Amino acid sequence: MTQSELNQEWSKQRRRIRRFLTSAGNRGFEFDYTLPERPAQITQDDVDNLKSITPQSLYQRAVYVDQDTGEVISGTAGRTLERQGAARKGIARKQAENRFRYYQLVVLQYQTYIQGFPPSISGIVLKALNTALRESGTIAVARRLQDTALSLSDFLNRTRMYGDSIQAAIEYATALFGDLPGMTDEDVLDAIDAAESEESP
Repeated sequence: MTQSELNQEWSKQRRRIRRFLTSAGNRGFEFDYTLPERPAQITQDDVDNLKSITPQSLYQRAVYVDQDTGEVISGTAGRTLERQGAARKGIARKQAENRFRYYQLVVLQYQTYIQGFPPSISGIVLKALNTALRESGTIAVARRLQDTALSLSDFLNRTRMYGDSIQAAIEYATALFGDLPGMTDEDVLDAIDAAESEESP
């Protein structure tokens, strides 16, 4: 290496170590290591010495302060704890993603079910569903759909009680979605009004 290349490589390695120390320090590691000052004349040995400083060698010269308990343990034990925590978070994240996909499927199956009704009925319910999804979120809506004993068919079979099938669909949508978090009966009725106006010539 030329002197210029040695200088550049030494600076690069020093920056690498400094970034690592800063990052790990922010996570609770304290190192028994001081970054070297720049020599007057950088040699290949100086560069090689910095290259030999690896994360693993630094963890061996560190202690770790558990940010939850304040317990002080060795740096390598702290790194093991970090990895275990990351693995747990990864599993929890995957489970959460799987749950969310499941809730999306619940909503999709419900949409498919509702689309089997005449457009004048399905349009009202789907508009209310979309408003509920926007205001309350997929999880809250999916849980409501799973937990409810309400059936659109039952409401439509009691048309005489409500006057007509449109009013039965309105009553169904209001009963199903009106009290979700973030939703009000007015939100449902606004959605229904929008659906009805879209169907008007």
